[in-house]
Amino acid sequence: MKNKYILSLLALVFLLQSCDRTESTVFNVDSDDTLVKFGSTTATLPVEAGNTTASLDVFVTTRSSSDRSIEVTIDPTSTADPSSYTISGVIPANEFVGKLDVTGIFDNLPATGVTQLIVSLASINGQEVSIENSTATVNMFRFCNFTNGATFLGDYQLTVTQLGIFGTPTFFDAVVTVEQGATIADRKFSTLYYPAFGGFGPIDFPFSLICGDVIVGTVDSGVSCDPGNVPNVSWGPAPNPSSFDVSDDSQITVNFLDDVGGASCGTEVAAQFVLTKL
Repeated sequence: MKNKYILSLLALVFLLQSCDRTESTVFNVDSDDTLVKFGSTTATLPVEAGNTTASLDVFVTTRSSSDRSIEVTIDPTSTADPSSYTISGVIPANEFVGKLDVTGIFDNLPATGVTQLIVSLASINGQEVSIENSTATVNMFRFCNFTNGATFLGDYQLTVTQLGIFGTPTFFDAVVTVEQGATIADRKFSTLYYPAFGGFGPIDFPFSLICGDVIVGTVDSGVSCDPGNVPNVSWGPAPNPSSFDVSDDSQITVNFLDDVGGASCGTEVAAQFVLTKL
């Protein structure tokens, strides 16, 4: 009985091994079967004026005596506009690693925030391949490098220089800590607001430093001039954004709109504050 059990077990092991051999594909450099995959599945692309390119490594298991093109498809969940990027990819002759180059088009990217390009490997030279790590995400946004050691981070004195709704300051004059936001171009700080009405908050106020312009994000203040009947007051970008010097972070002037569109209190007001580094 024991011997029968051992023989049955050996037969089962042999069967499983046989299945593995018949279902697995063996890849080698001269095989017609090619395995292709991304070396990394994410990339961050700060796009400067004049456009910027990020390269994704693409690995293959076979070789060719001539260059091979890398074909991709664009995932429908991508948020990047087709006009905001170009894509090209090639695996050089006799190489096992190629580059998929994604170039961000500065002028066609959103003024603020991150847009995502999601690409999927499709084929090499139009030939069907086996694919691993088939999808990569490239996060693109506008940016110009800061210089002279400027960081635009740390403690700043906030001073209201142009009043908001009802001729009152939008924010408290106070020390705030400026931190990096979602990207290296984004900044935010936490602050109290509307001191004339007893004060609310704290709330995060976001802005972006984009190649000499200070661009404000849209923020729902969480308060309304007529709660339940009209929308909350929101803050948003001014039509004339303030400028900044990429080499000097000692002061940041921020123009913004208080009660965008007058949706809550009836009148949109152009307001301003200045951040002075301590």
